[in-house]
Amino acid sequence: MNWDPPRVPVFVGGRGPRVLHMAGRVADGVIVGGGVTSGDTVRKLLGHIRAGAAAAGRDMSELEIWWLTRVVLAPSEAEGTDMMRDYLAGFAAHGYQNPRTLAEAPTDVQEKIHMMERGYRWDEHLAHKPGDSGISFNAALLEEQGIKEWLAHRFVITGPPEHCVKGLRELVEAGAVNFIIPQVLPNPKGSTKALGEQVFPAFR
Repeated sequence: MNWDPPRVPVFVGGRGPRVLHMAGRVADGVIVGGGVTSGDTVRKLLGHIRAGAAAAGRDMSELEIWWLTRVVLAPSEAEGTDMMRDYLAGFAAHGYQNPRTLAEAPTDVQEKIHMMERGYRWDEHLAHKPGDSGISFNAALLEEQGIKEWLAHRFVITGPPEHCVKGLRELVEAGAVNFIIPQVLPNPKGSTKALGEQVFPAFR
């Protein structure tokens, strides 16, 4: 008995221009990481993928593209940002190690990111372990640097249902179709259920 093995599609995950260009050239699919929260970012990253596909004589329709973003329901944007402090602190500590990525941050933010890299406690990564201040050490470090809102605007769509719908709709209108929305807070089943009931119906 002889048969051809099934073809296994190869997906490339990344967020930098060189990786996305390579994915457009050779991959069956792309997972765009880093937390995509604006239409401008979608268009910019699609441009890298499109350039890679064009270099290889490929059509973009050959690629399956998934977008990684965080959507967090909360009574207000400020409360949602506070809920995500541990995640934002972690991203500040490891998401800017590439000099090209760091260069995209404003000059006054770059040194604060370095402070997060130097002071971050990896043994408490996403542990939500409250310290003397009532929040985790890493969340307190983020508050001390004063870049919480800047990071949230770049990496999280959070707030009431209508705000989350508006944020996702901007991504869709820019060309994003498939989404991966990790649940990084306690009670992931509850937060997923809330999104399913209050946000996702707007896109059906």
